[in-house]
Amino acid sequence: MVPYKAIKASNALINDSKSTAPRIAVFVGATSGIGQLTASALVATGTRVRIYLIGRKSSKERAQNFIQELHSISLKAEVIWTEGEASILGDVKRVCDIIKSKEKHVDLLFLTAGYVPFVPRDETAEGVEVTLSLRYYSRMMFILQLLPLLRQAKAARVISVLGGGLLERPSIDLDDLDLKKPGSFGAMQSQVLSATMNTAALERLAADSPSITFIHSCPGSVDTGNVRRGFEPDSLKACVQLGESISGTRRGGDDGGEEAEDGSKHGDYENAYQ
Repeated sequence: MVPYKAIKASNALINDSKSTAPRIAVFVGATSGIGQLTASALVATGTRVRIYLIGRKSSKERAQNFIQELHSISLKAEVIWTEGEASILGDVKRVCDIIKSKEKHVDLLFLTAGYVPFVPRDETAEGVEVTLSLRYYSRMMFILQLLPLLRQAKAARVISVLGGGLLERPSIDLDDLDLKKPGSFGAMQSQVLSATMNTAALERLAADSPSITFIHSCPGSVDTGNVRRGFEPDSLKACVQLGESISGTRRGGDDGGEEAEDGSKHGDYENAYQ
């Protein structure tokens, strides 16, 4: 594990004169948690950067407040709100087409959208289970759609924040990649499958695009509220509080932004490919 002091020292080297900061950054899932704090940390470097902040319609108001906050940190940052439903692959392509029509390269693609399914199986209008879409399929769609722009960058970096180095398994059921077999779907099964597929896909992408750094990161337990997604308010309050007291769950802004901005280590586990 890279020491936190070393990460902060590395981040201190980011500036305009040395061209060490990403100029064009795309954040998917940055209206809360690690994505939000990483965007804030990037803007706080004071470098000129254009950020595409992608989120669903229901998060627009929260995103607009966040954009105002970012502008108060640095006027050199241009933040573009781009509405899109990350779980819908057709919408992901639409958003990527917008970015491709405006930019010649992308330096940073930061992917954090997703949640743990402590609820019954739910599919999108495209017939894909929601958590698998957010945690794997849409992430790969963003990467593949923006790959031409990432290849045009001098030192592009793709970071998928999920379960690298912790949740992967050496084998998965290749005949049940959508977890439709009886009894195969659940919170842990979904996490393990999506993490394993993320690692396998990023390894292949890194082999095909050696100029791009791909990082599959795992921050450990972070309280962003996603653990309660899908439940009635307070229905799991006691269980969540108990889990946090036992595991020492971190809040989604303690140090995630600093660690992910550096890219060498984010949280407790990671796999990096180049």
